[in-house]
Amino acid sequence: MTMNQRKIIELEEGWDFMQNGITKLKRILEGLPEPQFSSEEYMMLYTTIYNMCTQKPPNDYSQQLYEKYKEAFEEYISSSVRNCFAHVKVLPSLREKHDEFMLRELVKRWPNHKVMVRWLSRFFHYLDRYFIARRSLPALNEVGLTCFRDQVYQELKGKVRDAVIALIDQEREGEQIDRALLKNVLDLFVEIGMGQMVDYENDFEDDMLKDSASYYSRKASNWIVEDSCPDYMLKAEQCLKKERDRVSHYLHSSSEQKLVEKVQNELLVVYSTQLLEKEHSGCRVLLRDDKVEDLSRMYRLFHKIPKGLEPIANIFKQHITAEGTALVQQAEDAAGNKAESAVGSLEQVFVRKVIELHDKYMAYVNDCFANHSLFHKALKEAFEVFCNKNVSGCSSAELLASFCDNILKKGGVEKLSDEAIEDTLDKVVKLLAYISDKDLFAEFYRKKLSRRLLFDKSANDDHERLILTKLKQQCGGQFTSKMEGMVTDLTLAKENQNHFEEYLGKNTNANPGIDLTVTVLTTGFWPSYKSSDLSLPVEMERYVYLTPNFPPPGTCNINGKFEQKTIELIVGTYQAAALLLFNASDRLSYSDIKTQLNLADDDLVRLLQSLSCAKYKILTKEPNSRTVTPSDFFEFNPKFTDRMRRIRIPLPPVDERKRVVEDVDKDRRYAIDASIVRIMKSRKVLGHQQLVMECVEQLSRMFKPDFKAIKKRIEDLITRDYLERDKDNPNLFRYLAYTVYNMSSPPDGHSARLYNKYKEVLEEYISSSVLPSLREKHDEFMLRELMKRWANYKDLVMLLSKIFHYLDRYFVLRRVLPDLNAVGLTCFHNLVYRELKGEVRDAVITLIYQEREGEQIDRALLKNVLDFFVEIGMGKMVDYENDFEDDMLKDSASYYSREASNWIVEDSCPDYMLKVEQCLEKERDRVSHYLHSSSEQKLVEVRFFKLALIDTKVQNELLVVYSTQLLEKEHSGCRALLRDGKVEDLSRMYRLFHEIPNGLEPIANIFKQHVTAEVTALVQQAEDEADNKVWVRFRKVNELLDKCMAYVNECFANHSLFSKAVEEALEDGELLASLFDHMLKKGVVEKSSDEAIEGTLDKSLDTADPMERGVTIATDVEFPDWLILDTIQKTYEPNSRGNTTIPFFHRNAFH
Repeated sequence: MTMNQRKIIELEEGWDFMQNGITKLKRILEGLPEPQFSSEEYMMLYTTIYNMCTQKPPNDYSQQLYEKYKEAFEEYISSSVRNCFAHVKVLPSLREKHDEFMLRELVKRWPNHKVMVRWLSRFFHYLDRYFIARRSLPALNEVGLTCFRDQVYQELKGKVRDAVIALIDQEREGEQIDRALLKNVLDLFVEIGMGQMVDYENDFEDDMLKDSASYYSRKASNWIVEDSCPDYMLKAEQCLKKERDRVSHYLHSSSEQKLVEKVQNELLVVYSTQLLEKEHSGCRVLLRDDKVEDLSRMYRLFHKIPKGLEPIANIFKQHITAEGTALVQQAEDAAGNKAESAVGSLEQVFVRKVIELHDKYMAYVNDCFANHSLFHKALKEAFEVFCNKNVSGCSSAELLASFCDNILKKGGVEKLSDEAIEDTLDKVVKLLAYISDKDLFAEFYRKKLSRRLLFDKSANDDHERLILTKLKQQCGGQFTSKMEGMVTDLTLAKENQNHFEEYLGKNTNANPGIDLTVTVLTTGFWPSYKSSDLSLPVEMERYVYLTPNFPPPGTCNINGKFEQKTIELIVGTYQAAALLLFNASDRLSYSDIKTQLNLADDDLVRLLQSLSCAKYKILTKEPNSRTVTPSDFFEFNPKFTDRMRRIRIPLPPVDERKRVVEDVDKDRRYAIDASIVRIMKSRKVLGHQQLVMECVEQLSRMFKPDFKAIKKRIEDLITRDYLERDKDNPNLFRYLAYTVYNMSSPPDGHSARLYNKYKEVLEEYISSSVLPSLREKHDEFMLRELMKRWANYKDLVMLLSKIFHYLDRYFVLRRVLPDLNAVGLTCFHNLVYRELKGEVRDAVITLIYQEREGEQIDRALLKNVLDFFVEIGMGKMVDYENDFEDDMLKDSASYYSREASNWIVEDSCPDYMLKVEQCLEKERDRVSHYLHSSSEQKLVEVRFFKLALIDTKVQNELLVVYSTQLLEKEHSGCRALLRDGKVEDLSRMYRLFHEIPNGLEPIANIFKQHVTAEVTALVQQAEDEADNKVWVRFRKVNELLDKCMAYVNECFANHSLFSKAVEEALEDGELLASLFDHMLKKGVVEKSSDEAIEGTLDKSLDTADPMERGVTIATDVEFPDWLILDTIQKTYEPNSRGNTTIPFFHRNAFH
């Protein structure tokens, strides 16, 4: 039957057939005895649906079948399936059961329903493919699930939710439940939403979260009363862990965050204050008792709660503040109870305890609180509170400086290893971050550092540099710049001392007979000390003349000759001067000593008290009392003795704390002034409150300025016309500094006059200061002075250009005038450079000449001077080339012309070339060190041509004439080098001549002549000698060719000129034919293998082309024809038509 003749299937007929299949499927799903569907049954069911849907209207039953599909599910859910035992229904079976039994029945029915949907969707698949797609109807799978959702889920979802929540509560109470069952039920909530989580969230999750909150609220209300803080946190942590475990086993993953937040809120957020403030077990108690594990648990519980850590951080801060304040109070009490001499050790103990306290709570921050920034902030704020309190009258800045001094100086209180010292210094620098008066610490530390350095009390220089490096990293380079300068001064002072000792060693008449160590210091780096015009004794005056710039304060070692023994006394300069007075007098009054030393009363009383009233009584005093008065008399004490042979007599300590504080306050006033001016200069107009806040923010890195001090400085700046108050608003300030900007501004601008004044200032400075000092000096001394003055002048121009910058930005641009930097350089060019350029040039050329003669010169000085020639040209090389380079090149030419005139007579060719190469290398080295790079090529060319003893104006002719003379030297010329195989000398010859125009041609000609002569000699030998040696001679020709090509490759860098020379040397075709004739005759060939013969022919034919020479080789040979033909063919290149031409050979020759 054809398709057109297919039988029409009526709806009732077709559906009855489908109903049988559906009934069988239901029986299978209910577990009744029924065989599985065969392939034929499945195809029949599918085909029936297909035929019923593809029949022509009115027999197209697609719509009816779609409806029947839905009715099949509704019937399955609502009606029964009859078997021999009972009627099985979906809804009735679910309604009959409750709680866990209902859940198990549901879990059983839901998979069956999904299987039925899947099978029926296959039977009715044709509907899905065409009918449903065209009508935009819900898909068959969706219809099947919707039927279950509407008839089962909507009716039972409340009971199912309550049953699930009841099971979860049972598990929370410790009972065992079927987690797999809950997993399947909750998966139904997700699957029934068909890709959406709305059903799961609305019908289960919301109620589950409310129940969880209620459950844990009841638990927490009991635990908070019954349990301690650690126990409560332990239970809370366990509960959170269990809830996450439930999520991983049966709840949907999207519920985890919501569930955890609910539990955290009920267990932690609601009772956080009550929990943390528990009297005997709260956060403070845990910190006090070092409960590290409990603190870690507290952090883990609270860190995910929004702002949950803030109460803990506040308690942490309060606890540290209380402990730190207690340390301060303990130090105060201990200082009050101890003697004054023990105060220093108490301060050391206090700082050490603060360091230990910081280590302890920093470990808490790192280990317990996971390095959280909130606890770092709490730690910082807590330490800032008590670290900025005074301890027994000393600020924390002074205590830290004293603590560092004790660690770093020799004989300090603490004896530590190098590793311990480095670790302690690192901790001290960390503590410094909490000190608000960092500038006060810097001043105290600088005072103590100066004493350690000057009196050689520093235990280790590396430790001194280490702490400066750490301070620089912590506070910036400006903080340590003076201290680093002090350390550098001591290094330079040692060098100066060595030079001074060398001077005394060379000038024995200047040596006064006593040892003196002088330390030269930079004024700005070191703390300022009270100076006095001390009158030195005769023994010390001579050194003042030797070292007029060296300051007198320091230490002296004096030998005191007492009755019992001689004792070496280590005293200060003032003490030494006073003791030396008693060499001339046995008894002196207070007024006599004061008159002779010219000291103030305060200083004199201190030194006399140290010598007569302290532990070591070198002088006796009348009357014998503990104080020094102007009426006292002093005598040398010859009976003084001590068990030590060397003692140090210190001066009574001076309390410099007040002076240091005054100096710091003074520096702070300057800093506040500078900050206010900087702010106002950039803002121009600013309110009082904002100005104060910005000033505090700028200065807080070094110190915390007082608001009253800032207000006082603002008033002072107003009186000095830097600022002014707004007339309408007194709290508004305007920047009013009278600067170049104000003078240049219209309508009364003075830009043109300022521009001229700028130039006049520079000219006056040059005329009054620079030129006179330069005119006094000559040669190298003049060059050094010039470089010093040039560097200072550039700094001056740069500074003035910044001050007059407004002129550059507007006036100079508008008038198209030279900028300020150009004006400054032009002034120096016109006044200094033009006058001294000749003398400078001659001095530089003289130094270069001295270096060529083997003397040592200051290359750095020459570099600076020649840079000056370039810089003074302002970007152009004219001054360098015209005023220096031309004369330098002429001098170089003259120098090497004289040298060459001697070398060409005295030296052999190799020695001469070696000297030339060394000279060229030295000149290039000079260019790299101090000459400008543009001079290199010119200088090298001049050296080469002048070495040839030829007139400098006709370089090519000079070169040709000289090269001939050099290359043709009788016993050492180019021929001799080739003859003797001097590879190194031939390579040097090539390096020297290859960059000279036509410089290699004479060498190539000699090389060609040499090769020709050698080959000719070998051929002549071959003709003269017996036939049985011809083959040996031919091998020698090949060896000669190998040697020549090695020369070309290794000595002459494979230069084409030398390859050509070899070819031309062998261009005589008759010569080559003769060689072949002798080689290929019968009876003369040595017995060799074909490979050896072929290799020999290859080498020979590589040197010449018999076809090009017109050579015909026809010999009677015994070689195989393929060998000669193949070897010759390899050497020929294709002709213009792409063919290879082989010379004619008589065919009989190959038989």
